[in-house]
Amino acid sequence: MTAIHNTQVLKGQLDEAIANTSGVTAERDRLNKDYQRYLIGSRAKVNPFSDSDIDHARQNYLAQDALVKGSIAEQSQIRSQLDSVINGEQSQIVSLRAQLAEAKYNLDQTVIRAPSNGYVTQVLIRPGTYAAALPLRPVMVFIPEQKRQIIAQFRQNSLLRLKTGDEAEIVFNALPGQIFRGKLFRILPVVPGGTEESHTGSFCRRTYFQHSSRRIDAKTRF
Repeated sequence: MTAIHNTQVLKGQLDEAIANTSGVTAERDRLNKDYQRYLIGSRAKVNPFSDSDIDHARQNYLAQDALVKGSIAEQSQIRSQLDSVINGEQSQIVSLRAQLAEAKYNLDQTVIRAPSNGYVTQVLIRPGTYAAALPLRPVMVFIPEQKRQIIAQFRQNSLLRLKTGDEAEIVFNALPGQIFRGKLFRILPVVPGGTEESHTGSFCRRTYFQHSSRRIDAKTRF
């Protein structure tokens, strides 16, 4: 009776795991389509998306893909337990095999991949420390191999006096007395004003402010 009961329970758990895998797989495919849409848009002559938007979509897709892999690993574990009950295999062997599969999955998750081509200028992580998906502090300083860009927001009336190729001067509160010069190389399409929104991650923060008039983004390179 115990073996039969365990078999029924495991079959029920397997059915739930299969249904869960279908759900997370569908969500992963949807996020992948969004990510591909951002990539295609970034290659257009007028790119409506920022680098942070593209990276945010990529991170969402990778996180959902990890859930799919975890759900598949759960299915494998339940199938192994079910086989052990049906075939009379010792439960300890099944448990060890499941632990090995989980260890291999966890080991694969320890690989840190850069969001783009670049180089690391400072490594803050040390042996024995942990890196999380949403760390409270960065584990390293990564410099992408691309020209520096600054995105500025202007009111619509101010945009009438701006055109591609204009000289620009940029100042930072943290660097008093220093002026960085550049050129305006792109004016993005009109973006309607909205409520204040903030995105925070390990690499950047971008904030949108509400305006009574429409807002146009302008990118400056230096």
